[in-house]
Amino acid sequence: MFLAEDSLSSKDLYHQSCINKLSEQLKEEKAGAESLRQIIRYRNAQLWKEGQKRAEVYQLYGFSVAVLLLLAALLYLFYRRSFRRQVADIVQRNKMEQDRLLMVERVRVRMESLDEERERISRNLHDSISNNLVSLGLRLRAMEAGVGQKQELLYMVESTHREIRAIMHNLSSPSLDAMPFEQLFRYHIELMNGKSEFQVEGMLLPEEGWSELHLKFQTELFRVVQEVTGNIVKHSKAARVTITLRRDQDGISLMAEDDGVGMNAGLTAVGFGMKNLKARVEYLGGDIQVSSKPMSGTVVRIFIPTNKVPYTAVAALD
Repeated sequence: MFLAEDSLSSKDLYHQSCINKLSEQLKEEKAGAESLRQIIRYRNAQLWKEGQKRAEVYQLYGFSVAVLLLLAALLYLFYRRSFRRQVADIVQRNKMEQDRLLMVERVRVRMESLDEERERISRNLHDSISNNLVSLGLRLRAMEAGVGQKQELLYMVESTHREIRAIMHNLSSPSLDAMPFEQLFRYHIELMNGKSEFQVEGMLLPEEGWSELHLKFQTELFRVVQEVTGNIVKHSKAARVTITLRRDQDGISLMAEDDGVGMNAGLTAVGFGMKNLKARVEYLGGDIQVSSKPMSGTVVRIFIPTNKVPYTAVAALD
């Protein structure tokens, strides 16, 4: 009986030992499972943080892309507007240049028509009135009239003849083929001085080298001198006139001063002679300024910049 009880006690102890071992293993497995759950939770937390960081990065990338697209759109709109403005400016400049060329062509045609008409009037004056005055002067010299009366008539005829010669000179085209510009300018001043009612002083600076200019430009420039002096003869009633034609590195300038009756400021830009002068100056690419007051004389200033002054091929090479 005691053996049986000992045997049962040993079995209980063995079973209790097994239960204890299983309990220990279960505890260890539970501890391992808890550790695994903590590791999983930690890993999930890390993954969530990484996901948040990626989301923030993606948001930043998306915002940056949106800003870049907006900037690109704004730049495109700015460029498009600027391009349209540039195109409009180019079109406007082309139109203005076409209008300017059209105006220059109209002025050229008008100047040629005026020059032809002036040439025709000059020939008619020479062929009719001038020759008639010469014949009248010869007949007066042959008349048996009183000395005083004959001298008075001769003075009137000769004065009228000089006046017509001056008009013919102003009307006729300058002969630059036969006479250089410098000599033609001085001859023109001498002819103006032949009129007894006023004295003309002409200055050409420099005195030589004007033949370097293009022949057509010389002709038109001399026409400007004729227009200026013609207006002075007709309207100024001056006693003294100074004409200065200067050429330097800046361009060509012409200044005409007189001590005549002058004119009102509002009248300096009107009148057929002044319109012709202004048209000729603009045709040469220059500008004109007229300063005048009643009974204080008149000053005409004309300037043609260097880039508008053409030279001959030889002068350009030098």
